[in-house]
Amino acid sequence: MTATSAPLRRENSQQRPSLRVVEGVDGHSQRSAVVFLVFCASLLLMAIVIPLIANTNMAHIAYEMRDVSVQLSEEEAAIQTLEKKLLEQSSQSVLREKAQGIGMVPAAPLGVIVLENGTVEGGVPAQ
Repeated sequence: MTATSAPLRRENSQQRPSLRVVEGVDGHSQRSAVVFLVFCASLLLMAIVIPLIANTNMAHIAYEMRDVSVQLSEEEAAIQTLEKKLLEQSSQSVLREKAQGIGMVPAAPLGVIVLENGTVEGGVPAQ
């Protein structure tokens, strides 16, 4: 070391502020811990409650779907019953009986009109 460098170091050390330890505030660290614990508890609560709500909602929808399925089955059975009745009522024998009941007679064989002379060939008039 030279003689000139030693005095410079002393001057620099006198110009620098002295360092000191700053102690933390106890209330702030306790508040941070409380906020952190509340945050963790709320996350845990949400992790439990959200799936519970979702499962409950899905179960409710499943019951509604089952009810609608049962109702659909009943309606399909009613439709089949009505279609069976319609086929029975539209059968040839039932229609003939109903027509005779209101006074209708069976149709006679059809005739052909000849336009040249204005006569009807074939056919029989209805009775």
